[in-house]
Amino acid sequence: MADYRDPKVTTPTGRKGGGMGRWIGIVIAVIVILLLLAWLGGWWGGGEVATVVPADDTTVVVPAE
Repeated sequence: MADYRDPKVTTPTGRKGGGMGRWIGIVIAVIVILLLLAWLGGWWGGGEVATVVPADDTTVVVPAE
């Protein structure tokens, strides 16, 4: 019984997570949030509205005889 090790007491020796993959995920999330805020702020096409110029009303239509 001297060789028994309680698995709840010992800590694993492997990686605990984090590293470069975590930072890449954080950077992508920040970029997505900034793009969303820019879109809501009107950076892309939100400021200018296209106007339609009406046709000339002086056009005369002559019916064919």
